[in-house]
Amino acid sequence: MAGAAREPCPPGLQKMTGNKEAEFLFDWAIVGLNARLKPVEVDVATLEFYAGNYGPRHLRVEDGNLLYNRDERDPIVATPMSETMFSFDAVPYFRLEVVLGDGGAPVKLIGRYENGHTDENPRDQ
Repeated sequence: MAGAAREPCPPGLQKMTGNKEAEFLFDWAIVGLNARLKPVEVDVATLEFYAGNYGPRHLRVEDGNLLYNRDERDPIVATPMSETMFSFDAVPYFRLEVVLGDGGAPVKLIGRYENGHTDENPRDQ
């Protein structure tokens, strides 16, 4: 799972399941639990650096929190899992990764879903 630290799936479990989907779901859960057990703080200046429009996706900072929404939807609070990966209590099957370019500026967002699906939106110029 890119962007967030995780403990690897134990080899015994991999052999027990022999199922990549089960391994992915296990990893998803472990990364989420690790993020809750060891909360990450991202400073407001970094969050403001990420703020902007990414096609139909939008990030903004309000009261020190990063808010995320898609066009025409209400914003939800993003909880940092790492410096660039965020989860949402309101949408537990979804995570959002801010991808930084070579110069360190945010260049796109990747939506990551519990079923393994991903979608990307480049930052608007």
